[in-house]
Amino acid sequence: MRGLDQNGNNVDTAQLFGSIHVQNATGSLLAQIGNRYPDVTITYDSITSNLFYYDFYGNTLLHTDIIENGANGSWGATPSQSANDQYTFTRFVGWSLSPESFTAD
Repeated sequence: MRGLDQNGNNVDTAQLFGSIHVQNATGSLLAQIGNRYPDVTITYDSITSNLFYYDFYGNTLLHTDIIENGANGSWGATPSQSANDQYTFTRFVGWSLSPESFTAD
């Protein structure tokens, strides 16, 4: 399928322009639509995202919070330690945005 851009020029893909309003959107859907249709403006009443908590190494998913409208995550658990870990926890200081981080972001 081919299309025309705003100036009437031929392009390889169909083009979509304008604005859409939805009651609820997800962050991943907005990103997907934004990448595919950069000239579409999406407004929304509410946005939902997922916040993923992983183990120290970033390999094992421990928990997922569903976040509404940019709220903070609320999972208050302390991660457990594997018997095979080389190091031991002296105290848990919080969650980090980076795997293998020794400080909480």
